[in-house]
Amino acid sequence: MTAAARTHTAALERSILVDSREHPGHCWFQQALADGTARRATLKTGDYSLDGLEHLVLIERKALGDLIGCVGYARDRFERELARMADETAIPWLVIEAIPAQVEMRGYRGRVAPAAVFGSLAAWSCDFGIRVWWGGAPDACERWAHRLFGAVERRVERGDNVFRAAGCVGLTA
Repeated sequence: MTAAARTHTAALERSILVDSREHPGHCWFQQALADGTARRATLKTGDYSLDGLEHLVLIERKALGDLIGCVGYARDRFERELARMADETAIPWLVIEAIPAQVEMRGYRGRVAPAAVFGSLAAWSCDFGIRVWWGGAPDACERWAHRLFGAVERRVERGDNVFRAAGCVGLTA
């Protein structure tokens, strides 16, 4: 996250966890890794979480090309991953480094139709309880993820029912 972006987000009490398999060239939170507010860890599933709150929030990051592959040839593997995320965390997130217009305009390689992309996302939301966030550019996705983690952390600290809207009444840290 750039210095300018960090001034618009509150510091977190917990470390951000970055999955050790996340490729460094495509990884969010590079500055946080450098300054020690994030650390690499082997997450069972997902790419990002908060230390000690993995059971509450996980994020799976997808660039548009990766998402197209998950809708097409890698669908079975990805759906197994979504099932694991749904089993392991209260609110699993799929954060897409693109905007819907890029899909509508077929701004990707491959034969997957835009309707298949949007239909798959809708089905995965229903089948696995996955929340989808179209974040646009990677740096915007990173800022949003940081804000999500801050919102979760604040609610846990207050003892709020973090995920009432998710149908997970009674879950606590």
